[in-house]
Amino acid sequence: MIKAFSLMNKVLLFLVILFTAYGFQPETVQASLITRDLGNVTLDAKNFGQFALDVDLDGTVDFNFQTFLSNDPAFLLGFDQVQTPFGSQNGVVISTQTNDGFPPASFLVNGDVVGPGSAFSNLNDLANLYSSDPFLGATGESGGKRGAVGLRFESGGNLRYGFADITVNDINSASPFDLTLNSVSYESTPGVAAIVAVPEPTSAALVGFILMSSYGIFRRRKIKIQAFVDPA
Repeated sequence: MIKAFSLMNKVLLFLVILFTAYGFQPETVQASLITRDLGNVTLDAKNFGQFALDVDLDGTVDFNFQTFLSNDPAFLLGFDQVQTPFGSQNGVVISTQTNDGFPPASFLVNGDVVGPGSAFSNLNDLANLYSSDPFLGATGESGGKRGAVGLRFESGGNLRYGFADITVNDINSASPFDLTLNSVSYESTPGVAAIVAVPEPTSAALVGFILMSSYGIFRRRKIKIQAFVDPA
């Protein structure tokens, strides 16, 4: 009986290490994607935050992420947006085509595709991630959520497709409109569509926790059995 428990403990310990390590990976790895951790850059909307994103680190700014929040409680106005360089083919996947220079950006989740078939913002558009206006109300799908904004950018004379993993604080939160940039990913092959894969708590992490708990239970049982069969 003791030998059986010993073998089971070894198997459980191996599974705990395997599933826990897999489940708590900081990024979801996809073979064809190049992913770069942005270090959870948070833009403070109260101080008009701005972050220049060079997706492929070639020395060229591809997108500017911006936040803003009015400090006047009687006139609550704020936004999170992505601005593309004027005159470039860079763009953000949008929900609908508009001509007001401020189209809503699509809130993307795991499995969504960013590619040649996506509808992108105009060359000089500001893509609206999330905004609130006392006259127009709240717009955008990203408020209070974590997801992705699809990107198209020029690199070495080619168009590449990818996405930025972002989190936008809800208007009713303690820090409304704060924008966090978690990571940026793009297809390793120019012109090929990218499949969105946003890191999230995985089921593997839960399995790892369950196995860890089970391992502890079996360890306690083993100690009790040893104490019972060995008076010493």
